[in-house]
Amino acid sequence: MSTDISRRLGRTFIPYASLVADQDAHLAIAARGIVIRAEFLLHRNGLEQIAMSPDYDVVPDGGMPPDYEWLVERGATGAVSCVWARRC
Repeated sequence: MSTDISRRLGRTFIPYASLVADQDAHLAIAARGIVIRAEFLLHRNGLEQIAMSPDYDVVPDGGMPPDYEWLVERGATGAVSCVWARRC
């Protein structure tokens, strides 16, 4: 049985320049969650999204998803690994 991620919510902001420059990393990150809302914010020149992921903390009903930041590491072979860091 898989883990229920329906209340494991998080919000991230991705600058447009980062989306264009490091597409491999963003694909690896996208594989770890299910985007349930995405909006391009012209005034910030980037994408804000809310997603469900087993990497996020549980958010109670009526609660706001916390902000997360992606930490991307690229190994010597070019392999990409990604983890989430919750912003305080």
